[in-house]
Amino acid sequence: MKLKDNTRYFWYVSIFVLLLVLVIKLVQLSKMIYFYPSYDFSSHIANLFFLKEYGFHGISPNWYDGFVVLGNYPPLLFFFSYVFYNFISNVQLAFYISFIGIIVLGFFGINFLGKVLNFSMIKRLFLFLFFYANPLTIPWFYIIGRIPEMLAWTMFFYLLGILFYYKNRKLDTKFYIFLIIILSLILLSHPLVLALSLFLVFGLFLIKKEKIKIIVSLTVVPLITSFWLLDFIKNIGNLSYTPSYRLYSHPTEVIYSILIPLVFIGIFYLYKKVKKIDKKDILFYSPLFLISILYLTNLFLYIPGLKSIEPRTYGILLMFMSMIFILDLKSKKALKLISIGILVLSLIITVIAFTRYNSIDFPLYSEQEIGAINLTSLVNEKFIAIGKNGDVNKRHVYAYGAVNHNLTTPLGWGIEQASEEINKIEEEIKGSINEENCNKFNEIMNEMKVKELIVHKNKCEFIKTCDFIEKETSGQYCLFTKN
Repeated sequence: MKLKDNTRYFWYVSIFVLLLVLVIKLVQLSKMIYFYPSYDFSSHIANLFFLKEYGFHGISPNWYDGFVVLGNYPPLLFFFSYVFYNFISNVQLAFYISFIGIIVLGFFGINFLGKVLNFSMIKRLFLFLFFYANPLTIPWFYIIGRIPEMLAWTMFFYLLGILFYYKNRKLDTKFYIFLIIILSLILLSHPLVLALSLFLVFGLFLIKKEKIKIIVSLTVVPLITSFWLLDFIKNIGNLSYTPSYRLYSHPTEVIYSILIPLVFIGIFYLYKKVKKIDKKDILFYSPLFLISILYLTNLFLYIPGLKSIEPRTYGILLMFMSMIFILDLKSKKALKLISIGILVLSLIITVIAFTRYNSIDFPLYSEQEIGAINLTSLVNEKFIAIGKNGDVNKRHVYAYGAVNHNLTTPLGWGIEQASEEINKIEEEIKGSINEENCNKFNEIMNEMKVKELIVHKNKCEFIKTCDFIEKETSGQYCLFTKN
């Protein structure tokens, strides 16, 4: 349904303000070209660097006394970024370009999905901007840097387009080929997004007669991705990744876990009434309803596999599907109300984006941390970094040191790559420092063959009493070398 002239301007304003949010976030993030970013970005850039230096599944000596490059981490993002890194020597610039490339792919994916759903170009543009510039995804993608998940959602749009296209059509060879390819790409981007994607595939499975063929197609996916998946499965028991704690430690996630599924259920009820969808469509959407219940009740925390999915990831799925239902309401009576609602929502998103998420910080260059990265240029041997509380999980420093100075450390940056053994060692080091137990500290350093330390000034006096000599200072940090 084409928008009436008196409502079209609501959509124009909505698109403009969301586009403004997206452009400003991309401009803010462009600082990563010159300043090494923190959070997940720092790990991703380091992994891209390792991929080029040592090859896929090669051994990088920089972290954990040698680890398999992308052995335990989905590789598609880095394969995609590697295309640009091959032509651009600046790894940070190459990664930033690939980030924009993912958004471009997302535009085409949502455009395809919108065409399948008979959305106007205005609605397609709005849906695209709504996804990449809203309060759920702004901190997730542009601040924290969960780019593998961002890529997986981008692939998800193509999957959703295929599922909607064939919902009321006979499944043919093209469907099975596209299903296998897209699910494989999602798996190689982010396995946990694949888990949620399979819920929607299951919805199609419930309403189609070709159930055996769908099952056979799904079994092909692990075969195609086995070049990475086999090693990942072998090592999955050693990984220390438990994101479910976020639901209890972050009040925002608690609010989202209540508000988003309730809104989804309400919108779906309205969608059912207005569209007068039949039992077949209800069956198709039933897995989404199940997800909303699991998210609302927190029951997903007790289900193997699903409990490993970040709470916000559930929210992103339900948020996106809620908006699809709203945009698919083509009732003339509801058109003006929806248009006004879209405008109000866009303005609220813009206010939140410019208040709560008004900037993207680069903590390594703060007054508190810049001394640490300055000292990395003077490190010549295997090292670790020690924070003001005795913590040694200075992961951004390890990433910066590897990429900029090719430094090595027995630690590193990657929860997925670190074993329980590494986490235990980190706690032992921290304990020996805070207990001021030089004998234990020296013993651990000797076992790990650590020759140099970058230490926060709070712990410098203690380190001086151990088997290390102060070599240099910068800002809040001191550099020590083994006596």
